[in-house]
Amino acid sequence: MMKLNFKLNFAIKAAALILIIILLQTFISHFFQDSIIPTEITSLRKIREQKTDILFMADSTNRITNEKDNKQAISEILQGLIPEMKVCDISHAAYHLNIYVEFIRNIAKQNSRPRIIIIPISIRSFSSSWDMKPDYQFEKEKLFLKYDSTLFDLFFKPLAALKTFNLNTASWNNYNKAPVYDGSKFICTVAEFNDPEIGTWTWNAHQTAWNYMGAINPEHRRLQAIREISRLSSAAGIKIIYYITPVNFQLGVFYTGNRFTEQVISNVNLVSNVVTSCDAELLNLSEGLNITYFQNNGQRINEKLNIDGRRYVADQLAKAIRSLGPLKTP
Repeated sequence: MMKLNFKLNFAIKAAALILIIILLQTFISHFFQDSIIPTEITSLRKIREQKTDILFMADSTNRITNEKDNKQAISEILQGLIPEMKVCDISHAAYHLNIYVEFIRNIAKQNSRPRIIIIPISIRSFSSSWDMKPDYQFEKEKLFLKYDSTLFDLFFKPLAALKTFNLNTASWNNYNKAPVYDGSKFICTVAEFNDPEIGTWTWNAHQTAWNYMGAINPEHRRLQAIREISRLSSAAGIKIIYYITPVNFQLGVFYTGNRFTEQVISNVNLVSNVVTSCDAELLNLSEGLNITYFQNNGQRINEKLNIDGRRYVADQLAKAIRSLGPLKTP
């Protein structure tokens, strides 16, 4: 009997302690919500309150923060080109199709929705360097998009402390074991690739192969996201405009030879076919710019553009939007 009473008292005290911790963390969450809620979720909520015609979703290619000259974002340039329409943007480094689809899933449920959503497609985002990286899964953002309420905002911190949900769906161990390929040729693992003694030129060559040279699997989850975006946007009456981001072909060929062009074009064609099969607008800008339009003239290959490159993308988007004619409010 004494043992039973002891266990019961212990259980009551433990439950009371857990309740106190939850209440304390909820109290803290109430006063520090801005630091708990991802910035992009806050931006989305503010956009709902405005009459937004065009939502520009993007990764870091939208804006450059380390240039000494003009830092104007593509979305800001676009707004200047179509002043009669309200353009808002939600952009974050390393965003990709599998986070965009969760934003659109949320937006489709709202009463106030944009008429057009612009989505960039980076061919590099299909590589294991991007797709498998733990930092690029954005599990916290996905949770706030799924359980979008003041109540969830308040209880997120205590729920996270109790490990109610998994915020680490990808492991660094698996990432470091991932293979790096040059075409179909195995080079090394990610861990070996990041060896500082590999040398700058060789590192750039391997980086180029890793990011661009792997053939995209037709069942890749990024392609599945495109199909789901099509389903959601069609049901919500939202027009999607995709654009494939410009690729620095000159630098790619310099590091890996002409097979770079062949493989990237093959990947672009696969992505284009999926987009067009979903009856969505697509701008293929992958071959539109030479090396002089890329940040720092492209010394390290990526999709980041200088101000002239960003103006080019904005101009192409403005033309595509105008070609759509009048659009109904969803």
